[in-house]
Amino acid sequence: MKSPFSSDFVLGILGGGQLGRMLLDEARRLNLKTRVLDSSHDAPCAHVCDEYVLGNLLHEEDVIRFGRSCDVLTLEIEHVHAGALRKLRDAGVVVHPNPEALTTIQDKSLQKQWMISREIPTTPVHFYDGLHPLRDAIRLGRQSLPAFWKSCRLGYDGKGVRSIRSEADIIGLPDLPCLVEEAVDLASEVAVLVARNAWGETTAFPPCEMVFHPDANLVEEVLMPARLPADRLRESVDIAKRIITDLDVCGLLAIEFFYTRDGRWLVNEMAPRPHNSGHVTIEVCNYSQYAQHLRGILNLPLHTPECLHNGLMVNLMGAEGHVGPAWFEGADALLGEPGVYLHAYGKSETRPMRKMGHFTIVGSDPETIIHRARELKKRIRVVATSGKSRANP
Repeated sequence: MKSPFSSDFVLGILGGGQLGRMLLDEARRLNLKTRVLDSSHDAPCAHVCDEYVLGNLLHEEDVIRFGRSCDVLTLEIEHVHAGALRKLRDAGVVVHPNPEALTTIQDKSLQKQWMISREIPTTPVHFYDGLHPLRDAIRLGRQSLPAFWKSCRLGYDGKGVRSIRSEADIIGLPDLPCLVEEAVDLASEVAVLVARNAWGETTAFPPCEMVFHPDANLVEEVLMPARLPADRLRESVDIAKRIITDLDVCGLLAIEFFYTRDGRWLVNEMAPRPHNSGHVTIEVCNYSQYAQHLRGILNLPLHTPECLHNGLMVNLMGAEGHVGPAWFEGADALLGEPGVYLHAYGKSETRPMRKMGHFTIVGSDPETIIHRARELKKRIRVVATSGKSRANP
């Protein structure tokens, strides 16, 4: 691999969203030349990279044409054409994550089957070709409820997931291959961010605790470190390190766990890239998830991440009834608070439940941080600049 410290080295990023934008912040620290591919002309990365290319991440030719000019190619969203990445790798481009691991992770049914085949603890799950066999299974009592329906492909940010408590809840769902996970008795949802380089060096961030929006299935808050006994948290880290090694992933792998009330770890899902749960690392840790991802994909030494503070990240999503140019109402008051850091993602239009930014609050006592954050959240909204609200079209 060409040295990333060569003046003609080019890092390519597939996807132009906020994860890519924060990755670009770290790339600038190393003076890396960057190219980004995305289908939107005004995505968050559009004005902060060296070269921005319009194209479809799922079109083979677009990805190959873009990747040919890169020395190392990575992604900030996993919904990309994996076949194109295989061809680019065969042509000499360094591609992370490797296309085989990406193919497994892209399809939630393959992801689950991979876990089961390697005896990775995960939720009880059933696979269906579409809604008709799922409906039959419910009627015949073969599918227990309550459960969670998930589309096999192209789900993210709460899309492609629905809680089902009766047959009526599947009305309106797309008739596509899906999986249904049995509900478990949760004590906590925890994310472990683990990183690896090509030498096989592997490190993990302190596990963090996630709180989800009850309807949208979006992460609302992330607390680092998680409030669980240290020996139990080490178990989750050991599982995460085993997974990233078995998948041969370089860079960051984010793994979401369920921790059950009877003390079991169950792997929910994983993503081979920086992750929403890792935003908190920017202010809380000695190294952010973005710095660690770069070190992994560039085969640089990995440092052991440590928490410098306790911290809570709060997602800022578009307010209900507001569509249009974004305004962070109350941002000035938020920035007047000690230990509070605001991140705006640079999305030109707000929509209900769209991730528009986040803020992180740091301190010494987790309960105090949580209380302060929830009070501060009441003082900031992402609305349309016109000041007028209208229904989401």
